[in-house]
Parts: sequence; structure tokens; C-alpha cells
Amino acid sequence: MSKSEIIFRRLDDINLREPLRPGILVKKLCEKGSAQKLDVGYMWYETGTKGRKHYHDTEELQLVLYGTCAVNDIEDKDHILKAGETFLCPPGPSGTHGIRNTGDFPMCLIYIYPTQDYQTKYLE
Repeated sequence: MSKSEIIFRRLDDINLREPLRPGILVKKLCEKGSAQKLDVGYMWYETGTKGRKHYHDTEELQLVLYGTCAVNDIEDKDHILKAGETFLCPPGPSGTHGIRNTGDFPMCLIYIYPTQDYQTKYLE
């Protein structure tokens, strides 16, 4: 019988990374050494906070856990999402996105990358 190698963690026990911008906090749920390939994190946006528009060289899935946000795409179109909704960004410029908290309280999402070795290109 195999030995279990499942890793269990509590969100409260995970250290915050340096803020991406004022008002945006990140906790990495999978770090190098724990997951073989996945990169998963928890992002918290204060009310009115906006992230920089960017894209990656790999696909990315995001799930809004609570709050509402606008995801601005390469065509400068806003897509409004609320808790329980996801968006999937393909790799490259066609997956360009910027996230803005549009609600009256903090917004939180989970991001998932299929790899820990990816590049981000910021457009602003």
C-alpha cells in the first residue's frame, strides 16, 4: 500500500507575499517544493483597487470567491463577474486582462496556472 503524500494547509497559516500594488494582497497556495507543477493563489482586492493590465505565456483560470469585479480585456471591454464565476485567459496577448474591484467591499479570487514557470508581460 502506498504512503499518502497529500499536503494539507490552512489559509491562515500561509504568509502573505509582498503586495502586487497597494490594496492587492496575495497568498500562494502552491509553492515550488509543494506542488510539482501547479501554481495556485488567493488574491484579495480592497474596494476600488485595480490591477495592472497584463498577459502570460501560459493559460490562467480565475474564480471569484466573493465580491464583484470588472475584467478588462485586450479590446478594452469590461466583463463584470461576481462570486462563483470564472474566467479563463489563453496564453499570449489574446488573454490580456486587468482586474478592478467594482463592489462596495473587498473582492477575492483564486488563480490557477498549470505551471510554476511562466512569464508575465505588463501593458501598463
